Amino acid sequence: MVRYPGVTSEVTMRATKDDTRHKLLEAGRELLVADGLRQVIDIRLTDVLELVGLTTGAAYNIWDSQDEYRTELATYVAKNLEWADDRLLRDSLANMPTDVPLEEWITASGNAYFEAFVARWDYFILLQFWGVKNPDEELVAAIREGYDMVHQRLVFLFQVTVEMYDLKIEDPYTVDDMAVAATAICEGLAIRHRFEPDRVTTAAGPLFSDLMLRFFGSLTTDN
Repeated sequence: MVRYPGVTSEVTMRATKDDTRHKLLEAGRELLVADGLRQVIDIRLTDVLELVGLTTGAAYNIWDSQDEYRTELATYVAKNLEWADDRLLRDSLANMPTDVPLEEWITASGNAYFEAFVARWDYFILLQFWGVKNPDEELVAAIREGYDMVHQRLVFLFQVTVEMYDLKIEDPYTVDDMAVAATAICEGLAIRHRFEPDRVTTAAGPLFSDLMLRFFGSLTTDN
C-alpha cells in the first residue's frame, strides 16, 4: 500500500478543527437560547470555552478574534433556527373532518400556527439580528432562506384552502402576497404576545385567527 507522508495527519487535524468549530458554535447557540434575547455581541468566547471545556488556543486556532467568532455564530444560529415547525398545525388539521366549514378550518389552522409560533424562542432570537447595522452577506442569505421556508409552508396552506373551498383570490393579489402579509401579521402579534398575551387573544383564541378570517374574506371570493 502506498503511503503519503503528512496526508493522514493533515486530514485528522482538519477533522479535529472542524469538530472544535462545531462544538464552539453549538455552545454559543446554547448560551444564546438559554439566556433568551441575550445579544450575540455580548457572548464572550471565554464563556463558550468554559462550557465545552476547551482552552483559548482552541478558539484562536480557528478565529482571529472574538468578533470573527460572533460573526460566524450569528450565521450559524440563523441557519439552525427552527423556522417552520408545523407539526402542531399538521396534527390539528389531520384531525378535522373533510367537510368542515371554511371559518372553522381557518380558525383551527390559525390557532395552531400562532400557538406553535409563540411557543418557540427561535423568532425572538431572530429579532436581535434585525438590529445588526451591516450584516454580512452570509447572514442575510441564511435569514432569507429561513423566511423562504416559512413562506413556502404558508403558500401551500393558503393554496390548499383556496382550492378546497373553490375560492378565487381578488386581483391584483396572489397567494404569495397573502403569505407575506400573514407572516408579517403573525410576527407583529408574536412580539406583543411576548409581553401582553391578553391583548392579542380573544374569547375565540389568538387574534391572529380572527384576522386571518377577515383576511380571507376581503381577499377572496367564491369561484
